[in-house]
Order: sequence, then C-alpha cells, then structure tokens
Amino acid sequence: MKKSVKVIAAALCLSILLSVAAFAGSSFAFTQEERDKTAADWDKIQSDDTVITLSVGAEPGEIGFSWLSGLFDGVPEFRYSESEDMKNAEKCEVTVRPTLWLKQSDKVTLSGLEEGRTYWYSYTEKGVWSEPQSFTVQPSDKYKIIFTSDAQIGRSGNFRDEDVLINDTCGWQRTVRLAAARYSDAAFIISAGDQTEKGYSLKQYKAFLSPEKLRNYPLVNVIGNHDFYFPSYTYYSNNPNQVKEHLAMPAGYGFYFVYGDALYIVMNSNDFNAADQDRLMRAAVTAYPEAKWRIAVLHHSVYSANISDDDFSFSRSVFAPLFDSYNVDLVLSGHEHLYNCTYPIYNGELDENGTVYLQASSASGSNFSSAKDSAVKYSRFILKENVATYTGIEFDGDEITINTYRTDTDELIDSASIHSRERKAESNPLKFFLSMVVSYIKTIISMF
Repeated sequence: MKKSVKVIAAALCLSILLSVAAFAGSSFAFTQEERDKTAADWDKIQSDDTVITLSVGAEPGEIGFSWLSGLFDGVPEFRYSESEDMKNAEKCEVTVRPTLWLKQSDKVTLSGLEEGRTYWYSYTEKGVWSEPQSFTVQPSDKYKIIFTSDAQIGRSGNFRDEDVLINDTCGWQRTVRLAAARYSDAAFIISAGDQTEKGYSLKQYKAFLSPEKLRNYPLVNVIGNHDFYFPSYTYYSNNPNQVKEHLAMPAGYGFYFVYGDALYIVMNSNDFNAADQDRLMRAAVTAYPEAKWRIAVLHHSVYSANISDDDFSFSRSVFAPLFDSYNVDLVLSGHEHLYNCTYPIYNGELDENGTVYLQASSASGSNFSSAKDSAVKYSRFILKENVATYTGIEFDGDEITINTYRTDTDELIDSASIHSRERKAESNPLKFFLSMVVSYIKTIISMF
C-alpha cells in the first residue's frame, strides 16, 4: 500500500510544485516614516549575522533557540534568568553544526519553565554577551496565538534590488508590530511558509528575522515552496518531535507539539507522499490522543478561493482526506497570497462537524493573487482587496475564536468561531488511502 501511495505522489508531485497562482502586484501598507526607518536600519540588519530565533517546544514550559555564529567566533554560550540583570543566570549547553553559509548554527533547548513567568536570555555574539531579551511562557489553559504567512522577502520585484528588499521587510515589520501590539500576550507566532523569496538567501533571512518582537515570541516556521530546497530553515528552527519523511528535503521535516488543549501538526506540504503525511499525523495523534483540538498547519492551501470549485487541486486530493480521517478542526495555510476562510468541510461537502480552512494573505504586502468568481461553494469569507493581514486565534474552553485584521488600517475584517464537536470515527491507513484515491478520481472527472 505504501508503494502505491508513493507512485501516485511521485507522478503528480512535480506538477503541483511547479504550479503558480496568478499573482497580482504588491500593495504596501507602511508609512513613509516606517519605510525611512527600515532603510536607515538596513545596514545594521544586514550586519547582524547572529540574530536569534525562538521556537516552540514539545509542550508548554519548553522553548528552543537558534542563531548563527562565525566558525572562528569561539565557543558559543547561552544563559537565562528570571531577572533582567541576569542575576543567578543559568548557563545551558549549546549544540553546534556547520552550515552551507560557512557559519555554524547554534541551538539551545530550555525545559521546565513555569507558565505565567517571564524569563530573560542572553547569548554570545563573537564572544560578547548580547543585550538581554525577554519572553513569557503564557498560561496554556486559555491563550492566544498570531497567524501569518508569506512574508516572502524579495517577492515584490527584483530580489537583488535593495529597495525591493527594504519595502518587503518594512511591510513585514509593520505586520509583526501591529499583531504584537494587539496580541501582546500571544503564546507564539505562526508563519505558514515562504519566509523569503529565495530560500538560500542569508540576506533575505536576516531581513525576515529583523522585527524586534521576534526576539520575544516563539516562532512556528512552516516549510513553504520557496523554503524546501535549501537548509536555511533548519539553521533558524529548533523544532520538537520531527518525524522523518521518506521524500526527504533539505529544509527538514514536519513536526508536532501541544499547547493547552490543542495539538498542532506542522506539515511539510512540499512532500506529497501521502504515506509520509499519514505517518506524521498518526504519530501526533498517538502521542496526544486526548487533545481537544487538532490544528494542522501547512503552506499549500487545500480549499483556496484561488481555485474554482470544480478545478483540479492535487493538494486537496491528498490532504483533505487526511484531515477528514484524523478529525482536524482547523487548517492554517498560505501560499496563494489571498485571505480566505471556509465553512466547515467534510468529504468535499459543507458539514457543521467538518474542518475549517483558514488561508492567510501576504504578511508583508509583497504580492497578492485574485479570487476566482466560481470559488463560492466552500468560502465563507474572501478578502478581495490587495492588503496584508494578520490573524489572532484565541483558545478558550470549548471555543476557538478567529479574528483577522488588515494592516493598512488595523481594522477587523473577519471573525469566526469553532466549537468543540464529537469526532467522527477515524479511518485506518487503508481507508485513508482509498479515500485519497477516490477524491483524486472525482477531481479528475470534474474537469471534463
């Protein structure tokens, strides 16, 4: 059965990876003052080779860190404390691995952190301790997260043009600043792929990581189609519970973690090997079978308003049966640069006990795509204006609340709620495979 799945995936994977949406031009929301500041900071942003990234841990109370250092900068060090003055700071072991940038990737994982408590951390930059930064472990019984996608630094024009990079960076900085101001108590930030236009570009990655607030929140980075082919993603991520994929890619693997009552399955959707994706889902659900909520995060959108209701969608054929099979409550994605929120869907039909699919717009304003007039069956709300967005998601008991804002005015544009439901019977691997094949055949037939 696994060989059959691989054959189908291999036969169609190339077409979906090479496909592109009909993208429209950029439309930035930043002010001239904000743009001038980013331009003034540009040399500083690009000279900071050691900018640090925070990553989620397997559970609340665990958090990872990743940063780069020079091969001859000495032994990297890391410490953390409950005091800003770093009094009684505890030093941690740093793991080091070489990178293709002729630098080294340094990683630390902290555990046993207390919910509701703020910690301060510092690390060495060329042998000198950095200025302490803080993060707060948010209570997991009732919490918020920030969701974005496709900052894609370098997308709005010629990626070699410094003005293009500055514009895209400024747009992304504005989005993070607005989101962090509204959701200052967010537990973490999700970026659903395509952090940069060129996955190999250190310059673009440093620009993506430049927002100051990213020093204070764990960042759940997702592997996009502009990320999968180069290991930059692995250098700047310290993800827990990674599940090895047979269709392995330089950027790494999917992973999972739990926060409060929610299980998050973060997928590498460039891997269309259904057996790989089933293995990840099964590992996550087996590890946390009692989780009230199941949240899948991937780059490619399954029910996008950029796809007509009857159009062929390989990602829908592969992933929708998977999410149905495992009773996923909410799917977060990007890729199309178009904000769209669906009704609950199960087995290709509207179903109040199905899965809600939320697709983010561009987080920077660097690029957009257009909705199809015939994409009306599944979509509850589509933002047809070219404007960057961010979304706040709140978990409170038996309800998830979703609020999305446009970054030009910071006004609310969409709200939705998801209530806990009785899960349908979960499919075994054979039933999932057959469901995927049937979905694929139905989609092909609908094209004629």
